[in-house]
Amino acid sequence: QKKKEIPVLGFPSVALARLSDTEQESANEAVRHAVEDLGILYFDVAPEYGDGVAQERLGPALKPYRDKGVFLAAKTMYRDAKGAEQDLKNTLSVLQTDALDLYQFHSISTEEDVDAILGKGGAMETFTKAKADGCINAIGFSAHSEPMAIRMIESGLVDTCMFPINFAAYHFGGIGKGVLEAAVKHGVGVV
Repeated sequence: QKKKEIPVLGFPSVALARLSDTEQESANEAVRHAVEDLGILYFDVAPEYGDGVAQERLGPALKPYRDKGVFLAAKTMYRDAKGAEQDLKNTLSVLQTDALDLYQFHSISTEEDVDAILGKGGAMETFTKAKADGCINAIGFSAHSEPMAIRMIESGLVDTCMFPINFAAYHFGGIGKGVLEAAVKHGVGVV
């Protein structure tokens, strides 16, 4: 697998859904400021952020910067192949791009999530096909359940894991330790 280093600081695209006005100009300025003034190149978004508003605003705002080293990550809540395929098509269209740097299963929480994604007719079928077709460069997931994160990593089918790890929880509660160990063992990047 090829390794890609991403910036430590990312743009919280969910914030675009919370802008008080409906003008695209505010989103354009927020993205311009992030890229040009602050050097932020990692952008993460999901259709669930403001019922699609964040994606709708990010697409046009980010378009001028796609060839300037910006890393674009998106997510889907769909666990089945058909739903994930439609969601990916919509995401690519709204974000005004032909490909994502990273496409992620959003918020893996339960055994049922993992079983559905990895099972016959599951969303992993869509993800692997999209990767083979060049629509996505890497497959990832976000999770808040350590056992489910480890299970996804151990599947051997993902490139990245997004898991909330912080100093206190890791050192005083051991939270995240198993995820990091599994990620290192299986060569999975941690976001």
